[in-house]
Amino acid sequence: MDKMDDLHEGSSRKYVRTELHEGVIAEMNLLRVDDRIVTSNTCKVLVTNLSPGGLRFMTPLHLKSEVRWQVSLRFRLEGTDLDVRGEIRWSQMNQDQWWSYGVEADPEESYMRSKIIRALNRRLLRMYPQTSKFHEMYGRAYDVQAFGTGEFMLKVIQDD
Repeated sequence: MDKMDDLHEGSSRKYVRTELHEGVIAEMNLLRVDDRIVTSNTCKVLVTNLSPGGLRFMTPLHLKSEVRWQVSLRFRLEGTDLDVRGEIRWSQMNQDQWWSYGVEADPEESYMRSKIIRALNRRLLRMYPQTSKFHEMYGRAYDVQAFGTGEFMLKVIQDD
């Protein structure tokens, strides 16, 4: 069993992923290979699903599964610039000689996670405008949960 499979085997997904049926072009670059910081050129990949906890992308590039890859994927969704950083957890070769990769987003990136949630919410509202009341209620519940603590407010003030 290789490193990617070891990482994928025991994990359970915390978030539901939203399929991006038309795909979204992203700029990907490598941040780390195993524990070594690297500098790489960017390459274009196709993001095919997204959640606050990660994403799946496709590329003709083959990244060896014996290695731990940390990546950054930059793209725009629903008017929001996103830079999802995380570790590749699994890979699979598709029939058309392209590779699919699953990325678990860095759990320390709470600001990016909230940007992803807002972008996905806007996307769902655009696709299903009749559900706007449900999204509004969900948004209020999320705001109370995520932003209702003094600790979070202190962090926001300190970051400014």
